[in-house]
Amino acid sequence: MQRRHFLIGLISSWLAFLHSTIARADIWVLVTKEEFDREMSAEESAADIKGRRPAPPAPHKSAGGPIISVRQPDQSKPIQPPVTIRITFRAQEGATIDVKTFRALYGSMQLDITQRLLEHAKLDERGLSAGNAQLPAGQHIVTLSIADNMHRVGALTVRFTVV
Repeated sequence: MQRRHFLIGLISSWLAFLHSTIARADIWVLVTKEEFDREMSAEESAADIKGRRPAPPAPHKSAGGPIISVRQPDQSKPIQPPVTIRITFRAQEGATIDVKTFRALYGSMQLDITQRLLEHAKLDERGLSAGNAQLPAGQHIVTLSIADNMHRVGALTVRFTVV
């Protein structure tokens, strides 16, 4: 009887370890702590020069370009990592979304995080979805853009806080 309990406990422990390893493997880094720190240093330097916190560069938007909406995360309240990202795209009448033009730029330094996002996301003409993104605690700014088949660009700057 004792041997059976020992074996069951051993197997349970192994399965729990295996599950936690698999779950950890699903989490991926959207922005590293080092990238976040560089962004904060750049913003602080610019703020010292200008006497205020700098605004990120205005995205290049075209009249009649696609509309980008963020469904998740909820930008109105602090976010707990890992983060689920759900973005929708809507082309204007008579146009279609060109998914090859999607870009994601991080912070005022405009660090291109497009590829690392796309490695973990599902992207189609309706939008983008990705789960389990890890970001450092703090305030983040991401500028999203996408064009349509008429080369009109839609852009959106998203600000959110990770706790």
